[in-house]
Formats: sequence, C-alpha cells, structure tokens
Amino acid sequence: MITSFVRVGDEGEMQEKPSYIAQQQQQSLQQQQFQQQQLHQQSTHGVWQLSKELKLKNSKATRRSRRYEECYTDKDRAAAVNMGSRDIKQSLKLKRKQERSKALSLPEETEPGTLLALAGYEMTARRTNIALSFINKALNLNPEDKNALVARSKCYLLLGEAKHALEDAESALALDSTFIKGLYRKAEALYHLGNFEHSLMYFHRGLRMRPDMEGFRLGVQKAQQAIENVIGLKNKTPQNKEVLKKRAERHLLGELYADKVYLEDLLTKKMGRFNLNKVKYI
Repeated sequence: MITSFVRVGDEGEMQEKPSYIAQQQQQSLQQQQFQQQQLHQQSTHGVWQLSKELKLKNSKATRRSRRYEECYTDKDRAAAVNMGSRDIKQSLKLKRKQERSKALSLPEETEPGTLLALAGYEMTARRTNIALSFINKALNLNPEDKNALVARSKCYLLLGEAKHALEDAESALALDSTFIKGLYRKAEALYHLGNFEHSLMYFHRGLRMRPDMEGFRLGVQKAQQAIENVIGLKNKTPQNKEVLKKRAERHLLGELYADKVYLEDLLTKKMGRFNLNKVKYI
C-alpha cells in the first residue's frame, strides 16, 4: 500500500513538472521577443538618427558647393582662388591683358566692319587706345572707308588730339561732302581747337541738313555761348574795369572806404588848385 501511494504521488509530480517548465519557457520566449523588439527599435532609431545627421551634412555640403559655384563660375578665376586670395586681382588683370592681346592679334582675313564694331565696343568701355588700334587696322585694309575715318576722328577727340581729329573729318568729307557724320566731327574738332565761328557755321549747316539730330542743335548752342563769352571779355572797357575795381575795394575796406574817397577828393582838389596857380604865374 505504501509503495502504491508513493508511486501515485510521483506520477502527479511528474505531471506538474512539464507544465511548469512550459510556462517558464513561454515567459523566457516572451522576454526574448520583448528584448528583440527593444533592440530593433533602438537600432531603427539609431539608423534614423544617423540618416538625419548625414542628410544635414550633405545639405550643408551642397549649399557650400552651390555657393562656390555661384562665386566662381569662371574656371580661370577658380584656379586663381586656389593660388591664393592675394593673387586674385592680379591674375584677373593679367587675364584681361591676355584677352586684349588676343583680340589685337586678329587674323588678316578679318573684315573692316568687324574691326569697327570691336572699336565701338572698346570706346564704350573707355579703352580708347585699343579702339584706335582696331580702327587703324580697318583703315589699313580700306583707306577710303569714311566710317573708319570718322571713328578715328572721334578717338582723337577723346584723346585730346583735335588737330588729327580735324584732318580725319576733312578726309571723310573729301570722300563724301554730304556725309553727316563727317560734318559733325569737323564741327566738333573746330570747337575743340577754339575756332568757334567756323564751328558754328558747320553746326548750322548740319542742322539744316538733319534738323532731327540733337548733336547739331546742342553744338549750335555751345558754339554761340562760347562766342558770346569771348566777345564779352573783349568788350570790357577800362571804365568797366575801374568800376569793378572800386566795387572790390569797397567790399574789402568796408567802413574805411568813405575815408579813402574823402582823402582822394581832397588830394585831387589840392592838385587842381596848384595847377591853376601855376598857370596864373606863367
């Protein structure tokens, strides 16, 4: 009886142990799953954080690259920047000089019209000497080009050489006496030489031919004004100069001017009496 009882108890314990083990296994599985989920969340959060940081870095890099591209679109200037910030201006000046020298060394097949267009561009950029070299090349190709002669006359005026400007304007008018640009250039050259009367005559002639041209109207006005100024200076008599001198003295002396006038009158009266007595004595 005892043995059977004991066996029965052993069988119950044997049945309870597997259920308990199953529960423990299930709990351990749940814990493992929970830990895996946490690890997965942490890993995903870390990956998201890293991707965010990388995106920020990439965006900053792209902004910098765009900024550099906007600042240095020219490859020559970008190369100059790599050389050092102190050499940028000097290198740009050298580059411009090289471009100008290349422009001056044009092929012989270049047409005069192209050279005149380049000269016009250089004149607008206030590089008159370079423009003059282009015009000289155009005149070497075609010495009887009246447009080139007029352009060179303008260059000479800008350089202050009015005599050479007048010669080119007269050469253009010798080719075509009705050439309006040559007429205008001759009037301007005469004005700069101080020959205002002849300048006014040519300005009037051009205004009759082209009343719509503003340059002739302004030329007539400035030539007339110059002539009036010259005539006004010549017509100043010594009497007018004396009046101006007295005004200046009055302004400088102020209250003492009246005393000066009184003394001068007194001296003139005494000198007059002395002369009269001298005449009576004679």
